[in-house]
Amino acid sequence: MLDVEGNVKHLADFRGKVIYIDLWATWCGPCIQESPAFEALGKKYAGKDIVFLPVSTDTTTKPWLRYLDGHKKELTQYHSNDVALKESWAIMYIPRFILIDKDFNIVNAYAPRPSSEEIGTLIDSVLNK
Repeated sequence: MLDVEGNVKHLADFRGKVIYIDLWATWCGPCIQESPAFEALGKKYAGKDIVFLPVSTDTTTKPWLRYLDGHKKELTQYHSNDVALKESWAIMYIPRFILIDKDFNIVNAYAPRPSSEEIGTLIDSVLNK
């Protein structure tokens, strides 16, 4: 995946931390609605052993970068249109949230939305393992 500067990042770069992934796209209304809650969780857990990865799945980077230009985000933003990723994780729809533990095991491939009441409890339980 790429950050806004075009630097390549791999999911494995975050091994050793809990990872909460938000797969979204600029054309997805429900995705955009969840974005503020995802950002808020990032602030709530700042300094903890967790990384929040918003990953745009737009076909190209152009709409993603245009969207980010008009919407201030605190979290580092990423883009990936990797077909292998979508196929290996069976990404059939978005928004899709995935929670991975510090040992790089998928805790929940269909994790609760960031706006849900249960996500904080789930994140806390994974952080405290």
